[in-house]
Amino acid sequence: MIAKNSLSEKKKNKITTLNSTRINRSELEQRNRELSQELSFYHSIVEEQCDPICQYGVDARIIYANRSFCEMFGIDDQQFHSVSILQLVADTNHRLIGRHWPDYTRQRPQSAFELRMKRPDGSTSWFRWTERALFGDSTSIIGFQGVGRDINDRKRAEDAIDYLKKHDPLTGCFNRSYLNSELKNLDVPSCLPISVIVCNINGLKLVNDTFGYPAGDRLLIDTAGILKSNCRPEDIIVRFGGDQFVVLLRNTSAQEAADICDGIQRACLMFPAEPVQPCLALGTATKEYSRKHIDEVLSEAEDVMFRAKLLESRSTKNALISSLETTLHEKTTETREHAERLQYMSLQFGKALGLAGDAMDRLALLAKLHDIGKIAIPETILTKPGPLNDLEWEIIKKHPEIGFRIAQSSRELAVLAEEVLAHHERWDGAGYPKGLAGERIPLLARIISIIDAFDVMTHDRAYKTAISRAEALDELNHCAGTQFDPKLVKVFTQMLN
Repeated sequence: MIAKNSLSEKKKNKITTLNSTRINRSELEQRNRELSQELSFYHSIVEEQCDPICQYGVDARIIYANRSFCEMFGIDDQQFHSVSILQLVADTNHRLIGRHWPDYTRQRPQSAFELRMKRPDGSTSWFRWTERALFGDSTSIIGFQGVGRDINDRKRAEDAIDYLKKHDPLTGCFNRSYLNSELKNLDVPSCLPISVIVCNINGLKLVNDTFGYPAGDRLLIDTAGILKSNCRPEDIIVRFGGDQFVVLLRNTSAQEAADICDGIQRACLMFPAEPVQPCLALGTATKEYSRKHIDEVLSEAEDVMFRAKLLESRSTKNALISSLETTLHEKTTETREHAERLQYMSLQFGKALGLAGDAMDRLALLAKLHDIGKIAIPETILTKPGPLNDLEWEIIKKHPEIGFRIAQSSRELAVLAEEVLAHHERWDGAGYPKGLAGERIPLLARIISIIDAFDVMTHDRAYKTAISRAEALDELNHCAGTQFDPKLVKVFTQMLN
């Protein structure tokens, strides 16, 4: 009975062991399936990452690369094993890969750096690369894992910010902040002799007031271009202020600086008037000995420039006005012959009215330049053969105000500013731009409006044919008391008859 029971117990134990083995095997298979799913999951995460990820050995040969890495760098996803990571790094940054390898430990296995990588089209892009050492059983490194992040946009933004810190955005020249920092570096014996040129643009305000700030910006850009083309690549050109530039010339004598100034002035004279030629006042000074501070040299050059500007101011203004007058005749239907006829008739009319000598001079000048504001009006409007539409008419009506600003900017023309502004006012107050009436309109403006109207009526224009002198006088008398001063029309008629 005991033996039978023992045999039965053994069978039970054996069955239990077999069942346990089946359960363990089943659990192991389940665990393997779970691990396989988990590995597939993590692999898909790495493969679908937008950032490039790769592993490479200590010989820099790529062991694994995800899809983004292969696409970014033009690598066949089946042949990346034959590629070295160094082949993908821009030449100047090769040293970054591997620079940290000797420093990696299990406690400090990682580093990050920025480098340029080669694209399939031959271009390069900046990447922030995070590199991690992979260790074997011992402390020896068996490879590396790298994760990249494209930072090209950030780098471009940083470069743009760095550029703006040092440069004037309009002209591309260095700015005053850069000059202040660079003066310290230049004030050393190795740069001697060092010369400074200070340059001021004459008439920038006149151009801004006449043609608008875009034209003034164009003048600044053109001036910067003249300076760059007449200076050497190593010279430092700085936009110092609104209309002022400074040029720093290392290892340059006073005579060499003077020669550069001459070249700049010649370039200005050859430059096309668009709308006016650049006209510059220049001053230069040279530091030859170490004991002299560079700030003193800059101040000396500025003083020389201001003295030159003062001595040349009258001729400069005359040149600018002459340039504007030439532009007026080239751009509009207002010919030189028209201006000469107006001057002649204004002198005759002035005598008939008994004007004094000073008033006669002003009247002659007004006859020549009363329409100077038209140089800022688009040529398509000024030369349009047909009637103007409402918008074009509003634009043309701005020319007295533009002419007023031009006249105010010149000492020689300032005495005519009010007359230039008022030469399209009417006796009845229906004129422009201020709607003045009667004797509130300056006398010379009333005179020139009669002479101008008579000459326009008696000479052919693109949009009308001339009428006879008698018909023109009839028209003036018809408009006396409304458009024109009736007393002046009567004197003008008697003078011509």
